[in-house]
Amino acid sequence: MKRIISIIAIFALICVSICSCAPKDETPPNIKEGTFWFCVEYIYKGETYKYEDTILCNYVGLLTKKSGVKSPNTIRDWESTLQSSGESYNDVLVVKQYGVESIFTKGRTNTCSFVYLSFGRADYYMGENEYSDIDAPCFYYYESFKNSNGTQSGKNTVLTEEQLEEFFGIKVVEFKFSSPIENEYE
Repeated sequence: MKRIISIIAIFALICVSICSCAPKDETPPNIKEGTFWFCVEYIYKGETYKYEDTILCNYVGLLTKKSGVKSPNTIRDWESTLQSSGESYNDVLVVKQYGVESIFTKGRTNTCSFVYLSFGRADYYMGENEYSDIDAPCFYYYESFKNSNGTQSGKNTVLTEEQLEEFFGIKVVEFKFSSPIENEYE
């Protein structure tokens, strides 16, 4: 009898653990679209670059995404387009380098490294509670390198204005973005 109770208790603990690790409720948002203005201006190698536009964010629906060995997760799917072109925007490549030392891991040579300007992702603007720093508007540094075991890895790091100027000679003149909305979910 004790063995049966122990098995039931273990089973109950496993069920509670699985439920607590399950993804959050992925219900549709109450606000399904939004527009967000931005203006970024910076100077690099004596040239001035300016981006001013509006990001149009739209809720696409629920998307089932497979993640490793776990069961598929359902996530809210958003799309972003630039008002000026109607195209889905990508991050803007600002600097590209090959075979240079990492600015954050001394002694490691990167296969390649890039600085990107990100206008921000729709999930950030549309009030998703969970997003990464790279989902918000930023300049970020991507470095690709070989690990000690020889496998290729990559890492993104958000850069401050001071780091942009110190490490890459990029002087930010203006960096203004609309704030994200507060959204609720049905």
